[in-house]
Amino acid sequence: MSGLFFFFAVGNLIMGKKEAAAGLLLIGFFISPFGLPALALWMVEKLDDLKEMIREL
Repeated sequence: MSGLFFFFAVGNLIMGKKEAAAGLLLIGFFISPFGLPALALWMVEKLDDLKEMIREL
């Protein structure tokens, strides 16, 4: 599914629609297995670091 968004983004870049291409690339990234799950994992790790920092005080 995210590959489809990538190909549409490339088509938009060829046609000169940079804003639409950027939006499609972002949507493709967020629905890929690396997008939202990776962002959620990063956020959980940062919250855990914050919790440990507060405990050390």
